Amino acid sequence: MYEERHPDSPVVQCMWQARATREERYLVPAVEHWDLWFTRAADGELRAGIAGPSIGHRWIRSTVGEHSWGVQLKTHIVLPGVRKDLLLGAKQQFVVEDGFITLGMQAVPFPEFEDLESFVQGLLELDVLRHDHAVQRMLTGDDAGYSTRRRQRRIRAATGLTRKQIEQVSRA
Repeated sequence: MYEERHPDSPVVQCMWQARATREERYLVPAVEHWDLWFTRAADGELRAGIAGPSIGHRWIRSTVGEHSWGVQLKTHIVLPGVRKDLLLGAKQQFVVEDGFITLGMQAVPFPEFEDLESFVQGLLELDVLRHDHAVQRMLTGDDAGYSTRRRQRRIRAATGLTRKQIEQVSRA
């Protein structure tokens, strides 16, 4: 079972959840967004992590009884201290201990699917996530005050992708 929601949010692109009813591989398409993901395994083990943007598809596996959910963050949302270009097409797991996830230097409660929007808002308030307004403006075509090279470097540093790659993945 797979469910996806697209809230009217300045920071959340989409929220999703999946319940595995059989062992299977799934194709995840290219995406220009970061994905914070959470999993409760059949044995109750909690896992969490971040998947970077990807200019190509990738495969993921599911295990029977596993429940996974997550949130795709809009392109201009950044996790300070984690470079998107280093996570391009990859994922990184977070430490989960006693029902808390360590993100940056903060330990935050492990969220349920229904709590994802407030979870993301809490991360913004704690400065674990940041809304990069300059990159948001640049991605919407407002390039005033920036040289071409500065725009290129700033967008790539914040998103892990070039503006052209973002446009291509978004169209695809």
